[in-house]
Amino acid sequence: MQNPMQVPTVTNSSLPNASPKVVVSDSTHHEAAAKAQDKMAGQEMCTIVGGWALMLGVWFHLFVLMGCAGPSVRPNSGMCQNYYGAAFWVIFVINLIAYYVEAHKSPVRQYLSNSMSLSPIRAYLGGLHLQQPILWWQVQCYHMETRVVTQTHTRADGSSYTTTSTQQVRVDTHFARGAFAYTFCEDTSETIIIPSRVNVIRLRLTKSYEFADSATRSAYDAEFAEFVRLNDRDVHKDVRSGMDLEGFEELVMTVQDDQQAPVLLKLPFFYLFTVLLVGMPYRHWFFWVTTAMDYAFVKKVSRGQVPPPAGAVLPFGLPVLPPLGGGLLVPMGVMMPPATTVSLPESSAQPAGHGGPTTKV
Repeated sequence: MQNPMQVPTVTNSSLPNASPKVVVSDSTHHEAAAKAQDKMAGQEMCTIVGGWALMLGVWFHLFVLMGCAGPSVRPNSGMCQNYYGAAFWVIFVINLIAYYVEAHKSPVRQYLSNSMSLSPIRAYLGGLHLQQPILWWQVQCYHMETRVVTQTHTRADGSSYTTTSTQQVRVDTHFARGAFAYTFCEDTSETIIIPSRVNVIRLRLTKSYEFADSATRSAYDAEFAEFVRLNDRDVHKDVRSGMDLEGFEELVMTVQDDQQAPVLLKLPFFYLFTVLLVGMPYRHWFFWVTTAMDYAFVKKVSRGQVPPPAGAVLPFGLPVLPPLGGGLLVPMGVMMPPATTVSLPESSAQPAGHGGPTTKV
């Protein structure tokens, strides 16, 4: 199977494979437990409904309304009376493009793109357990401008006339992005048990963070508020915050045995059936032959002088190990990179989003 993803880099490359939180079990109990939780997520169900609607729309154009594409004059009756010639082709092309775009963004394509066998998936999940998060903040300042728009129109007799209107335009100005400087990070995720008796598993991964104590939470809130205050440089602002975990993918598929996996369970076949306008039956078949499992990565961050537990991860991926002679080695002064601030010209577009909640002020 394909393995396009890169395992997150850690200090000791043998650690991910030895992660105690990734367990492969041949127990029938774990197999039954995995199949019991196998159901479509809300996002998957929405893409199924939307995909069927778009594909049936394309079919309807091809097999029912194709006769409307020919007439250059308006027919007197029938379905083509208000829908013929150029109007047919415009709507058909829009429907077809929407169908292909929806298929490209579908969960099935993401699963097949992030497919790997059992050994790489253990290394990938183990690497994410050791990966340190970046708790980021972002401020985008902007203001609204009223602009006058003048348009020229042509009448049926060939004469022209102009119209004037006003519209509100958003202008982005100052942009800043920073991160919370924690001292230690501990992975508090639960153990994931991969049943070896289930050949094809689609993993739905999530990530979140929590604070080790009230002092860390207070420090985070105070520094976030100060960051927003220092970067409040226009009439309005969008304030966002979130967590990045290098190498993280929400949808991953693992295949235990390539020899027993269905031959069609590969990305090229997904594209083939999609191009042939039968992508939805293929996607239904995909969900039928795979089993879903949900797993959450949870990172607990701390800002303080209390020694972290063995197994916690320092910023930049350094695991906490007991030194010779007993006790815990607690490096001090390890900080995240400082906030970066950029002033954008008024014509610049808003930067792409990085996830996380948005607050408009």
